[in-house]
Amino acid sequence: MKRKSISRWWTILTDELGWLWVNNLFYLLCIAPSVICGFLFTSFHSYLFLVLATVSYPERIKHNVHAQAFYGVLTALFDDAQVDDITPGFAAEIAEEITAIIAKHSQVDWTNNQTIHDRISQDIDDLFYEYEKNRNVILDFDIIDKIIENVKTVALRRF
Repeated sequence: MKRKSISRWWTILTDELGWLWVNNLFYLLCIAPSVICGFLFTSFHSYLFLVLATVSYPERIKHNVHAQAFYGVLTALFDDAQVDDITPGFAAEIAEEITAIIAKHSQVDWTNNQTIHDRISQDIDDLFYEYEKNRNVILDFDIIDKIIENVKTVALRRF
């Protein structure tokens, strides 16, 4: 069997597969390596994010994704307002209560119903009033209003 020379392979690449080769030469030499490197970089970046930036949740909400979302809202607002007397366990309890309030009011087309939004706001406000009365947790009204607005925003996207 006769070996084909490099010039024969070049002829096959340019003449017989010319349309594919010439049209995709720029892609093969420039774009494809960039895409592959970008994919590897993005994958590595995602891995680092998952490993290094994981949020640890209190045990009581480990398996409740909605309560975890509300916990994130609460802790962010408590940190911004520099509220120090709220422990992670207590914030998790509040998040569970808020999840129950949202679930109680969740019905068909509740996201467009202002009456239900007002009821949710009132129930969350009542929740913080009960915490103030029973546990002596005093929060500024502005913080409670921010919590209510942020919780409703998260709830509209999750429920």
